[in-house]
Amino acid sequence: MKTLIAQLHHLERGIFWCLAGVMVILAVLYMYLVAHSISEVLARTALERQIATLQSSVGDMELRYVGKKGTFNFETSGMLGYLEPTETIFVTKKTLTGNILSLRNEI
Repeated sequence: MKTLIAQLHHLERGIFWCLAGVMVILAVLYMYLVAHSISEVLARTALERQIATLQSSVGDMELRYVGKKGTFNFETSGMLGYLEPTETIFVTKKTLTGNILSLRNEI
């Protein structure tokens, strides 16, 4: 009888330490997952701030573009180095059957 009680006591001690080890592993895993979630939230907040900054800079560029769009003419294009074309060349492309793509021969 004493050997049976000693065996049960030994079995209970093994189960206790096994469950204690599982609890420690679960606690460490829980702390890791919480820390990872917090770091992801912080990273997302930083990215949202960066997106807001980029969107405002894009808005500023669009505003400058609209402002300069009305002032662009042939004189300013000549100052930038653009020239009017001297010759107009049209390109026709034939299909595999040899017909041109336009049915009404518009070019």
